[in-house]
Amino acid sequence: MIGLIFDVRDQGAVASAVASLRREGPVLGLVNNAGTGSAPMRLSELGNADFRGMYEVHVEGPSTACGPRCRLCSTAGTAAS
Repeated sequence: MIGLIFDVRDQGAVASAVASLRREGPVLGLVNNAGTGSAPMRLSELGNADFRGMYEVHVEGPSTACGPRCRLCSTAGTAAS
């Protein structure tokens, strides 16, 4: 098991992580543990910049991080689930 820490919003960081994984061998799984948080508040109290930042991490981030992983699995001859 390899643990990598990177910003899922940064495609360059994702690409670097994928390159590291390629050097290690086939990728058989991924734990996407990215997240952000703030003090509890109503959505109407959340500013646009804060909302956008949370959206990038919680919605776009998994897609950015998981897409390359699925391609690695397919090139390793395993099914990506």
